[in-house]
Amino acid sequence: MERYMLAKAHPRTEAPFTLELMGTILSEYVDYSQECMYIFLLDSADLIIDQHELYRGTHNNMNVSARDVCRFAVCQGADQVVLVHNHPDGGVSPSPYDIYVTALLSIALDVVDIKLKEHYIIGDININKEEGCRGIKDKYPDHIQDALKDIGLSIDMSTLCETSLGGLINE
Repeated sequence: MERYMLAKAHPRTEAPFTLELMGTILSEYVDYSQECMYIFLLDSADLIIDQHELYRGTHNNMNVSARDVCRFAVCQGADQVVLVHNHPDGGVSPSPYDIYVTALLSIALDVVDIKLKEHYIIGDININKEEGCRGIKDKYPDHIQDALKDIGLSIDMSTLCETSLGGLINE
């Protein structure tokens, strides 16, 4: 399987990021038969600077590069990032890889002073409703802590992005 980054741009909305707006923009992804990752680039006031489809994978897998995500966010001048990906099977529970990627991207983006605001998973239900999407950072902070410990890091998710390196400590 080959990993690639897409540059499918959409016009700047200059609207505040909301779950309702995300649902409207991403409604086509609910029925995709392969995993796709979408990025919303936000300024410090939560206004959408830009949005792009970054990756497409297989029916149950997608490789994500922290380097690519960081480079893209920096080049677009983002202060915050919201990542969204779909699960073609319709479920919204994160896989261990989803949790690991969220933890890793939180750290990588923090190094370049960009906050990972949230990483949502969308399923086959109406994504404008809470049960149709799930935010990994807010709903699974303990799982993210465990993923970081597995790679030898300890981090306080509540202070991530508030200070340089977000309190990153090597154990």
